[in-house]
Amino acid sequence: MDQAGPTEFVVGNGVEALSLESGQAPAESQKQQEYVITSAHAVDKDSWQQVGLMLVTGFNCAYVFSFSNLMLVPLGWAWGLTCLAVIGAFACYANWLLSGLHVIDGHRFIRYRDLMGFVFGRRMYYLTWFLQFMTLLLGNMGFILLGGRALKEINSEFSNSPLRLQVFILATGVVYFIFAYLVPTMSAMRNWLATSAVLTVTYVVVLVAILVKDGKANKTKDYNIHGSEVEKVFNAFGAIAAILVCNTSGLLPEIQSTLRKPVVANMRKALMMQYTVGLAVYYGISIAGYWAYGSSVSEYLPYQLSGPRWGNVLINSTAFLQSVVSQQMFCAPIHEALDTKFQKLDEGMFSKANLRRRFALRALVFGLNTFVTALFPFMGDFVNLFGSFTLFPLTFVFPSMVFIKVRQLLLPPPLFLLSLSQEILEVELVLVNRYYSVSAHDLLQLAAQMATLGGLQPLFSFGVISDVQYADIPDGHSFSGVPRYYRHSMQVLQRAISKWNDHKKLQFSMNFGDIVDGFCPKDKSLITVQKVVKEFDRFNGPTYHMIGNHCLYNLPRSKLISLLKLPSIHGHAYYDFSPCPGYRFIVLDAYEISTIGWPQGHPNTLAAMQILEAKNPNSDKNSPNGMVGLEKRFLKFNGAVGKEQLLWLDDALQDSTKNEQKVVICCHLPLHPKAASAKALLWDYEDVLNLIHSYKCVKACFAGHDHKGGYTVDSHGIHHRVFEAALECPPESNAYGYIDVVLPRKSNESMRIIISTVIGIVLGYLIGISFPTVSITKLHFPSSIVSYIEDRNSGLTTQTLLNRAWDSSNRNRNNSTSNTDDYPKIYVPTNPRGAERLPPCIVVPESDFYLRRLWGNPDEDLIVQQKYLVTFTVGYEQKNNIDAAVKKFSENFTILLFHYDGRTTEWDEFEWSKRAIHVSARKQTKWWYAKRFLHPDIVARYEYIFIWDEDLGLEHFDAEEYIKLVKKHGLEISQPGLEPNNGLTWQMTKRRGDHEVHKETEERPGWCADPHLPPCAAFVEIMATVFSRDAWRCVWHMIQNDLVHGWGLDFALRKCVEPAHEKIGVVDAQWIVHQVVPSLGNQGQAEKGKAPWEGVRERCRKEWAIFQSRLSDAERAYYLSMGIAPPNSTVT
Repeated sequence: MDQAGPTEFVVGNGVEALSLESGQAPAESQKQQEYVITSAHAVDKDSWQQVGLMLVTGFNCAYVFSFSNLMLVPLGWAWGLTCLAVIGAFACYANWLLSGLHVIDGHRFIRYRDLMGFVFGRRMYYLTWFLQFMTLLLGNMGFILLGGRALKEINSEFSNSPLRLQVFILATGVVYFIFAYLVPTMSAMRNWLATSAVLTVTYVVVLVAILVKDGKANKTKDYNIHGSEVEKVFNAFGAIAAILVCNTSGLLPEIQSTLRKPVVANMRKALMMQYTVGLAVYYGISIAGYWAYGSSVSEYLPYQLSGPRWGNVLINSTAFLQSVVSQQMFCAPIHEALDTKFQKLDEGMFSKANLRRRFALRALVFGLNTFVTALFPFMGDFVNLFGSFTLFPLTFVFPSMVFIKVRQLLLPPPLFLLSLSQEILEVELVLVNRYYSVSAHDLLQLAAQMATLGGLQPLFSFGVISDVQYADIPDGHSFSGVPRYYRHSMQVLQRAISKWNDHKKLQFSMNFGDIVDGFCPKDKSLITVQKVVKEFDRFNGPTYHMIGNHCLYNLPRSKLISLLKLPSIHGHAYYDFSPCPGYRFIVLDAYEISTIGWPQGHPNTLAAMQILEAKNPNSDKNSPNGMVGLEKRFLKFNGAVGKEQLLWLDDALQDSTKNEQKVVICCHLPLHPKAASAKALLWDYEDVLNLIHSYKCVKACFAGHDHKGGYTVDSHGIHHRVFEAALECPPESNAYGYIDVVLPRKSNESMRIIISTVIGIVLGYLIGISFPTVSITKLHFPSSIVSYIEDRNSGLTTQTLLNRAWDSSNRNRNNSTSNTDDYPKIYVPTNPRGAERLPPCIVVPESDFYLRRLWGNPDEDLIVQQKYLVTFTVGYEQKNNIDAAVKKFSENFTILLFHYDGRTTEWDEFEWSKRAIHVSARKQTKWWYAKRFLHPDIVARYEYIFIWDEDLGLEHFDAEEYIKLVKKHGLEISQPGLEPNNGLTWQMTKRRGDHEVHKETEERPGWCADPHLPPCAAFVEIMATVFSRDAWRCVWHMIQNDLVHGWGLDFALRKCVEPAHEKIGVVDAQWIVHQVVPSLGNQGQAEKGKAPWEGVRERCRKEWAIFQSRLSDAERAYYLSMGIAPPNSTVT
């Protein structure tokens, strides 16, 4: 084929265009090829040092503050360090592998989605873009949330009433927007990376220094892995997923695009910088945090640091500023896609038009992200979800897929291997192409590649060659300047015949047309064709020829049919044959409708001229000037199959379908625009494609004509391969091959299913562990109540709705042919008691106090999911004190008021009261309420439960800081320190000014039989107790239904934690004042001349004695039942 003008596709030199080891095209090949990259952002600008520094600082952003808790607490020392090392090495190798795929066959891929789309098609392009887009979008939301929390932490250091988190989220979004607007690309970050590095070093050094100090001071570190066996396993997998996520970004091709050449070598240098310097830092912080605090390490390290205050402020300030720079790297692919789509690419990034457009684009991204993050500040859960779900395939699965595919498509010299999917073809087609030399090394490579076929014997094999175009004339060039070696092409053919004969198992060979060139002197055309045919005759088997345009330039069609021995039907050049049962080859005549090869007045010539006049406006019908896109195919050196041949093809495909034959279509002209240049296509290729797509028997289409070659898989799974021209092989190089047709391997299919199942389970698990734990307990209503609950909007009673559902189920049952009596009844003994007859997946054993709407989507009800619960047992007379107290608790706390005076509506004068939970029962104590309304399954969502009296002064108390200290010191049961000068209190619960927390004290002589027992240790009072979720589950069961005052409970709390003297303590740094207001005590009844409070106090003492007796008797009975002598005392 001759072409005018530059080609639209990359002119490849086969496997020379790629080395998987270096990823670079050879210099000569690069000169021949150009791949136009369209992007609004800079490409080929940055040094590897700049990119390496960006990776080091980007991966050491403030996210590292959570790594100790996420990665080491669930795994412990041995497994944790092992997984850090192994997964880090695995991630390094995966990214190393991916970086080598930046250049494939002369194509440079600056976007991950472009790479996947090139190798696997458009569907994989969109899948990759979706995974990347969601990862980066949600990751940016995570950065916004991270920055907001850092600002809030700074604010809380200087204010007892810090602003809401949403305020700081909005501020963070504005700052990120300004930076992204002024520093629009990754390359533009170069001047900011030094600042980012200084900030990173600052907070890392300060953080590590405080961690070392805290670690040395912490003498009670616990490195045990807590939880049930099932929880341990699931948490371990979650930790592994976190390690995977922290070691990769999912945007390596986009980062690599900014590098100068050689891009692969430079990217790998930057990766080594990340996985040495960068990894040492974030692994070091993770290990230091776990060493300092053990298994109680916080999910955000600055929460737990002991100070000084300036250190905490400095860490959060520098972390916030560093995140401004780091977030830009992770959001850059989104900016690049939008900028490339909407900005003016012929103008600079800072032109007026592009500044306006970029303002709108950045405002859209950060406005949306900030709004959603502020609306759902628990977005971190979704970031974890998509982090584990999307980064795993982006980092570990997709690079392996591409590598395997590329190894199949582009093998190192001297072989070219194409393995077509056996799922689509139901056969394997292996093309061994371009033998640059035949040596022992080559044969070993060939043997190794053939071993990938599992050693299976092919059903049949055949040779292929195209566009020999031999002529006994000096070498020349095509119209587009590509060198042509007219005499050498005969040597290529001779080597092909020899190689095919040496193979000894090729049943036939196929020549895809153009055996002589159009420049061959016309007086020598016949002898030249005969010479080439004679060479084909040396092959030990039949050769099936196709007629090409150059053949027709030399001899008439009738003469060619005879010389090429075409199995012609009625003088046509199209035919078919079956090499073995079950397979059929259909050879099309691409020049049935053509201006060449037919007599001047032949109907086919006239039809061709009519098409060219209508489609090609040029006087020279071989010129595509002025034509666009696929219109360029209407050139004189191309042709069409025509309607008559299409009818013949339809009959052949019908017959093949009837006889269950697999079909291969062969044609000199390519049949698919993605496999060849538009100027090389069959005129009526669309009619041919539509016809073969209407049948399922066609598996592949082979062609020649487009000398550079090509390959694609169309929308119906049909493989289109265009063979390179023998004419354009430089001396001592080749372009021919052979095809083995092999039956599908069932074992591979089974292995695919197994691997897919395993991957599905792993990804499914990663999704599952990433969802926040939100659950609801079951509520039992008497049927008499249910029957009369009315939906005021619909006017339908619940009973009516149930009747309709029952009628519907009856209709469905009556329409079914099966009998439900034949099915076993559901009975699941592991379900909660009473729910054994329910399927396990419908059972929800836990609940919470989250307020929900009566309308809308249930999934959208909760703007904030509170992590802690605080309860006050109150009377209205204490409203001002309670109002002041509630304001000390942030939006992370659910407020629950128990009203012992029956007055609830009056509290609505306070805005917070409208969001609080109110429970009213006259003259009942907080322990009566707690036993009935704070069942462990009801409060399971809350990490800590505050059960407090109403007469507490909280002027010196900050609830968030209190939680930090409780977590830092591993307290399961605690209380704030009490001002020692107000009211009577135990020595243990008095505040100590020189401590954060204390866990033991000295009482009066004789009061403590053991220094680790109450009231000297393992002791807090019941006026302001704070329980962890696990501790409360035990304490709730110990509370007696009839003992409502809770006296004596404080001495028995130690039964619920182990070791009690370490898990129970008083927080001195956050202290309160006991105001000693006996409001509930005055609710008693005056009897026998005693004041109301005296009767209450007498009941309290009686309950203490009863509780002590019950606990002692219960323990004694237990030990006796076990055959063990009971201890002397169990309570004090």
